[in-house]
Amino acid sequence: MHEVLRGLDFCFSYLDDVLVASSSEQEHFDHFKLIFQRFDEYGIVINLDKCCKAEVQFLGHLVNKDGIYPPPDKVTAISNYPKPTTVKEVRRFLAMINFYRRFLPNAAETQIPLLKYQKGNKRNDKTPVVWSPEAVNAFEKCKSDLVNATLLAHPMENKPICVMVDASDNAIDIVGPLPSSDGYAYLLTCIDRFTRWPEAFPLENITAEKVAEVFTRDGLHGLVSQAK
Repeated sequence: MHEVLRGLDFCFSYLDDVLVASSSEQEHFDHFKLIFQRFDEYGIVINLDKCCKAEVQFLGHLVNKDGIYPPPDKVTAISNYPKPTTVKEVRRFLAMINFYRRFLPNAAETQIPLLKYQKGNKRNDKTPVVWSPEAVNAFEKCKSDLVNATLLAHPMENKPICVMVDASDNAIDIVGPLPSSDGYAYLLTCIDRFTRWPEAFPLENITAEKVAEVFTRDGLHGLVSQAK
């Protein structure tokens, strides 16, 4: 599929799924014409049952005109995940929850008690986990935060993006809300950072908030130019 759509930079394909990003309804129709021409050239047949949907699932996310959110079946599966009994199972749980990390404010801070189980252990370590009250609370909060995860709004062209950063001795959190004309702020993305290794930055009078600003430039990529 990558070869079929080569050069069409408005397409994002994975296996037989193709996501098309356009800035207007007319441009969207024009993009589809180009895609259909390519499909015709390569003899690709479209499954009509998968067309004309108000909402689509793409790479483990549901996407509609309002934004992006985790599929309910994935949320249910993770929320029903039993308490891990080994370090390996803790890693597996964290991998599942972190797939939807950008929907979860303060994820790094919340996960600290669980991450401590991984310190110094190998990836497939089957060492039994001795649960502390803090770790149990963190495990349950991870699941409840995902259940209550908000929809992430699509970026709006020519609209400013507000960036709010917070930091502690353990973690850095960045939240990118999007202001709107109705007075509400819509969540664009959540970014956080947790590392077991010390990191140094050549900044004068460095503070945790300043380090968070550095990560913002990397985490928001091209959107940072709209941020304020």
